[in-house]
Amino acid sequence: SAAVCEIDSNRKEVKIKRLNNFSFFHNFAYEKDGLRLSKAYGVGKGKLIPWSELILEKHGPVVLREVGNHGFFAIAPRAIKQNRNLSQISSDNKDMLFHCPEQGCCSEFTSSEELQDHVHLGKHSEIEASESL
Repeated sequence: SAAVCEIDSNRKEVKIKRLNNFSFFHNFAYEKDGLRLSKAYGVGKGKLIPWSELILEKHGPVVLREVGNHGFFAIAPRAIKQNRNLSQISSDNKDMLFHCPEQGCCSEFTSSEELQDHVHLGKHSEIEASESL
């Protein structure tokens, strides 16, 4: 199921220790044991600051609260159309209101949804033009 939620923002900030000479460092790498700082990428090992020294107060887990009672739109069940015989199909051809906009495609559809599906799938049927002399 789905719900509309918001993040509990009471404890959204992590309190960390202020780093001396922070502006001297230009490369930062998050590692399992801590934060590695270096003045330039690929020069030396850098300085590793353990997480225990860096983080003063952790924030708790992210909590989602359900907001209100939002209903969702009811969806009507869709039935699968039975195959029709050729006489019904030929009489329905005049009801084809939607034509494929792709140049050379001769497909026609009774609903805009069918046309959209056709365009998105890209299965165009083309009639070969006869050459006139």
